[in-house]
Amino acid sequence: MRLERIYSLDPFECPEIERNTMTPTELEHAEKRMQQKWYDVAMAEQKGVAVQVLERMYNAYMLAVEEYNRCSAEYQHEHQEQSISVPAKKAS
Repeated sequence: MRLERIYSLDPFECPEIERNTMTPTELEHAEKRMQQKWYDVAMAEQKGVAVQVLERMYNAYMLAVEEYNRCSAEYQHEHQEQSISVPAKKAS
């Protein structure tokens, strides 16, 4: 297995620079970013922030949701491939 270096300008890709696979920690960070964005929107709304600002904050939240969904799908795909490549033991 080789370590690959990823250079991407795509803001929607998962934010790893070097990786073999998506780690649970990276997935957890994406989830926490998404949750924090939602919390920020909710708190801003309660404080009466202008609608235009709330819309921008909500858009940032939706980008975080999309990032989390991509990271989650990548993580599930990688772990599904790993489980497929492990041969089953025969019962004796």
